[in-house]
Amino acid sequence: MRIALVTSGLGRGTDGVGDYCRRVACELRQLGHEVGLLALNDRRCVPQENVSWSNADEMPEARLSADVAWSKRVQQATRLLAELDPAWISLHFVCYGFHARGFVSTLGHGLKRIVAGRRLHLMLHELWVMWNMKCKWRDRIMGIEQRRGVLKILRCLEPDLIDTTNPYYQTVMQKEGFECGIQVLCGSFPPEKSDSREWLAEKMLEAGLPDIWMNRGRFLVAGFFGTIFGHWDPEPLLKWLADAGVASGKEPILLSAGSCSGAGAQRFDCIPSHVGGVRLPKLRIGLLDQKQASEYLNTLDLGLTCYSPVFIWKSSVAATMLEHGLTVVAGAAIEDHLEEFAERSRSNKIVDIRHELPLSQMESTRRAERKALIYGEDFVARLKYE
Repeated sequence: MRIALVTSGLGRGTDGVGDYCRRVACELRQLGHEVGLLALNDRRCVPQENVSWSNADEMPEARLSADVAWSKRVQQATRLLAELDPAWISLHFVCYGFHARGFVSTLGHGLKRIVAGRRLHLMLHELWVMWNMKCKWRDRIMGIEQRRGVLKILRCLEPDLIDTTNPYYQTVMQKEGFECGIQVLCGSFPPEKSDSREWLAEKMLEAGLPDIWMNRGRFLVAGFFGTIFGHWDPEPLLKWLADAGVASGKEPILLSAGSCSGAGAQRFDCIPSHVGGVRLPKLRIGLLDQKQASEYLNTLDLGLTCYSPVFIWKSSVAATMLEHGLTVVAGAAIEDHLEEFAERSRSNKIVDIRHELPLSQMESTRRAERKALIYGEDFVARLKYE
């Protein structure tokens, strides 16, 4: 079967959904399917007058620059998909991928032209800002406008299949009147066998951090990968990490790698050197290539995220950490009305910061088996093709 995976951007290592689509495409090819990758709003490519399919990694790929008028991109995307002629289009959608504030109400008719005449699978990696009366007025306005735009797109496109990433989003979609499945995410890249000692040890020593490989069992190494949210409150996670260090008798070390900039980078850089009397050395490593990113994850004892246990399942970074055998810490609090969904999403490899990490899990996390999930078969099984 020929499938087009369509998303907003395909910047390697800088676009989480784009990296995820590349991984899905590779797995689908291994199963014998033909796959093309198309970006509709790529912020990291140069505008071109006539975009054509390239064969990056021996796979058709086309990237339409966000700097080109939307009407022009609609024309180009329609032509490119006519050339590829897929049986299915799988549109992987995050509203922030198309607009800085997630306002997408003007996209519906253009997207409908792009997918016209083909079976459509819509994968909603996120929905919209979920707000309540305790939220700031700005968040409420953003949430209302984002919801209006996403629902307008859904009604305009009338997808053959809709999927999302977690039980809460599924329930929201059902209340809005749309039948919606759950597609568990695979990681953005498969695990390597090596770790990062060869290139990371020197960086750590230069930053005044200890050489963890001299006595590996002495340290509890925890790390983020990718975006850290500027609005995230780090205090509960930092207290949890300090307590975990005391309970395990290990010295915690905090790392961050990948695409982290702006307010998120400032948030990490402002983390104090001591938390609750426990020393907490930290290092922000920056961008890595795919091999280094996997080696970095193989170095960690714990994977850290800014998500709550409810929303962690929408994170391809968390999925990548799990595929690397890591226990993953959900580093944000859960709102009371979402507690039911935290229970429905529970996993023994996801740690809620309200709970202690068992010592047995601390000891076993680095020795966990690291193997990629067989994802492509599940993905194709959702496409009810003739």
